Amino acid sequence: MKFTCNRDNLVEAINVVQRAISGKTTMPILEGILIEVIEELKMTANDLDLGITYEIPAIIEEVGSVLVSSKTFGDIVRKLPDIYVTIETSEANNLVIITSGKARFEISMMDIDEYPQVNFIDEEESVTFENEILRSLIKQSIFATADDDSKPMFKGVFIDKEGKTVNFVALCNSKMAIKHTSMENEKEFKILVPTRILNEVYKVLQITNENMSMAWSKTQVMFYNSHFKIISRLINSEYLKYRDLIPREDKLRVVVSTKDFLHAIERSALVMQDSSKYPMVLTTDMDEIVISAKAERGHSEERLPAQVNGSSLTIGFNTSNFIDCLKVIDDETISLHFTTSLGPCIVRGEEYDDYVFLVMPVRLKL
Repeated sequence: MKFTCNRDNLVEAINVVQRAISGKTTMPILEGILIEVIEELKMTANDLDLGITYEIPAIIEEVGSVLVSSKTFGDIVRKLPDIYVTIETSEANNLVIITSGKARFEISMMDIDEYPQVNFIDEEESVTFENEILRSLIKQSIFATADDDSKPMFKGVFIDKEGKTVNFVALCNSKMAIKHTSMENEKEFKILVPTRILNEVYKVLQITNENMSMAWSKTQVMFYNSHFKIISRLINSEYLKYRDLIPREDKLRVVVSTKDFLHAIERSALVMQDSSKYPMVLTTDMDEIVISAKAERGHSEERLPAQVNGSSLTIGFNTSNFIDCLKVIDDETISLHFTTSLGPCIVRGEEYDDYVFLVMPVRLKL
């Protein structure tokens, strides 16, 4: 095997596929990157739960394949002095030779015969998302998942396709996000996709303008474009009837600047060492909303102008839950909808109606 390619392209490919390599694996063979050279240069990594392939152009002199240590290979390539890299194998010595400029490295091959093959699924059951739309769907839903060892449904995004509408839904004990878009494809499906694969898809969407397709089976989901594929197991769990969590009516509606509200909440958190122990308190008045906090470091209070319609209310929230929601909102203004001091706050955009966020309150001590 022998090829020459652009170093920066090679680094990009390594960075993408290395995300499928777990630092906690008990199988050393899974610490490798599979390099295959046929018509293009293809790199693969796999931890049995997640598999990624990434293709880049290369000048190919001899086809072949080799398995190398991901860490050693990646560390070397990132430090190479020249923009072009030539990589070849010496089968007799069981070595991979890397040259760039006046630098030369020889690293040992790993046993390719022991490497588990990544089996990608058929693309017959698939839909295609525009790049920007899929980025928005992921960004405005994934923040509401839970990354601890909680219920399986909290660890993924529920993709619910009904008619020409697709919903990306995420929730945990303290918040919920529903982001939707229209899609001409009328194929209906419901799948629960792990947070991990969506995080990796989002990163790839940021380095390319290409659209992304999604295919699925009963047990797996795959995202792919012309040079990238990632596959993962689906989460096998029943999902809540998420629409039932949204109150049908509200008794108070508050319209406020998104940026001003976010910054005020961030400032209120400055007096808290542990935001999970001390709530942020929201109080409404005739034409303003008051954000206050009293914690171990002191007391804060800030008043913001707002359009207030309905009965006055005092309610407590965890600052982190609100900040997570507000940071992914693009609208300049939002509306906050309340029922009671123990009911959830519903957050909607004033400019866009393609998302709904729910934030659960915390009980205030009297």
